[in-house]
Amino acid sequence: MKIRIKDNSIRFRLSATDLKTLKKKGKVVSKCVFGSSQVFKYSVISKKNGNSEFLCIDLKKNHIKIELAASDVKEWIKSDLEGFDAVMDNGSDERLYVLIEKDWQCLKPRDEDESDLFPNPNAQ
Repeated sequence: MKIRIKDNSIRFRLSATDLKTLKKKGKVVSKCVFGSSQVFKYSVISKKNGNSEFLCIDLKKNHIKIELAASDVKEWIKSDLEGFDAVMDNGSDERLYVLIEKDWQCLKPRDEDESDLFPNPNAQ
């Protein structure tokens, strides 16, 4: 799983394995270790009784969590749906944009293993 953050925008990108893990275990978690005592985590959680009308995101103790309804996760896996997004009120004039999507293979060759990424729908 990858994240990209720019100002009030955050984007989560999940590989095929990430999505399978999310469906099977109900969550997928990644982390980045800073020194011996600082860890930054980010996760996506599938909630059985989650509301498909809402995408929830939370930040506590260096951990960003996104919650999706389990029914949305099932539909996401079996369809061509790219992902989900939401614009959220964060108490300021600048709202928070959240995007969670499938991680596609790049259209141009790169020196990176993309074997676990989804086939790019724009590839010929």
